[in-house]
Amino acid sequence: MNNQSNSDANDLELKVRLTALVMGEVSDFERAQLESQLEEHAELAVWYKQLEQMHGTLLEINTSQLSRAALDKGLEEGLDESLSRNEGTWTLPVERRQ
Repeated sequence: MNNQSNSDANDLELKVRLTALVMGEVSDFERAQLESQLEEHAELAVWYKQLEQMHGTLLEINTSQLSRAALDKGLEEGLDESLSRNEGTWTLPVERRQ
């Protein structure tokens, strides 16, 4: 039982270190150690690749949300500017008219 607990703790520690690797938060020395571990353990390498994919997906989602937030803010500011310029009456900017 104790042997299993140690194995689980080591596995968890290794996965935490690999997560730090994916996020770019390890030293060059630790990166080399972890890459060696990945070469030795195929199942760990599969888990690591899945973690990399998930991290990339989360970054894409975050980027698109930030872009949308910036667009919304820009539209809000543009509307506020138009309203203040036209003393409370809103008109579509000339460049947006067809």
